[in-house]
Amino acid sequence: MIKSILDNLFNVGEDFKLDFNTLSKTFANIYWNLVVKYKLPQIIPNSQFNKSKIEKIIDEMIETNIKLDNIDYEVLKNEDKIKYENNVLKII
Repeated sequence: MIKSILDNLFNVGEDFKLDFNTLSKTFANIYWNLVVKYKLPQIIPNSQFNKSKIEKIIDEMIETNIKLDNIDYEVLKNEDKIKYENNVLKII
């Protein structure tokens, strides 16, 4: 989340407020690439949980469409991005 904030520091409005939807989209982008493209789990394997809720969303999307595996977030179709971003927004 901190990287999402830093990446959007210059995207603030005239009142110096950062739009949460913009922030959540950046967060979703970063998270997707960490999990799908770079295969970096976001929860310590020894913890009581196997995967985060967002990782489970990603897994469901890949199970539905195997073509989504190993691809960069920017390559996703717009409808896949919107579906994913909306699901992430519900969680964060």
